[in-house]
Amino acid sequence: MAGGWLLERAAALCVTDAAPTPLVTGRDLLATPLGLREGPELGRVLEAVYEAQLDGRIQNTEEGIELARTIVGPA
Repeated sequence: MAGGWLLERAAALCVTDAAPTPLVTGRDLLATPLGLREGPELGRVLEAVYEAQLDGRIQNTEEGIELARTIVGPA
């Protein structure tokens, strides 16, 4: 049953009541030398990093910033 799987996954991610707080914020990324500025590109990078967090591919802010670095590419 899909509903049971979803509840189990939510419990494993500790998100049964609310979405998890993002590990990486816009301020985190703006404070790095990635060349990002406020705007749509920053939003797209933050969204991709948050999706990676929800998928369990990153576990902390440092990993999220490294992922953002790969998404943005060379500065």
